[in-house]
Amino acid sequence: MKSILLTVIIISVALVHQGRGAPHAHLQPCQEPATPGAYNTFARRHIITETFDRNSLQEWARYLRNNNLCGRVPTQSFIDAEEADVRRICSYSGRRVNNAPQAQGDFCMSNAIMRLYDVDSDKRCNIWRLAAVNHYVIVRCAQVDGTCLPIHFERFRNQKPSKTPCTPRRIG
Repeated sequence: MKSILLTVIIISVALVHQGRGAPHAHLQPCQEPATPGAYNTFARRHIITETFDRNSLQEWARYLRNNNLCGRVPTQSFIDAEEADVRRICSYSGRRVNNAPQAQGDFCMSNAIMRLYDVDSDKRCNIWRLAAVNHYVIVRCAQVDGTCLPIHFERFRNQKPSKTPCTPRRIG
């Protein structure tokens, strides 16, 4: 009797857990609305908008201070590209990530390799590592005021683009 009860409990928990994962089963770019300001926060945290010496730790410290980014996370990644090029990742200029986990079905990858900077710093803007890399950019795309835009940066871990464009389904 105890084993039957235990089996019923395990199956019930599994079904409840499976139900919680179901909304991600067919997740696509821009299927979900983002909070107001999500794109602006993404852009401030990840797209370089100023001209400065990218090889200077002092200039990076100034950039982080000016944008209130000191110590936000231990390693921050910055995209050195035109803002319009980054925005286009969530449309015709991006591809869905191949074999992405279901919870990452709304991630898109740039078609072109872009320049990125990884900056390790603390809350006082002391920078102890700066690395420049060239690779694809992966972002989470969501609906922001009726437009499909990036709202989250995802680290490149040798993911591959699919052949499916990131062009969102019709919004509205």
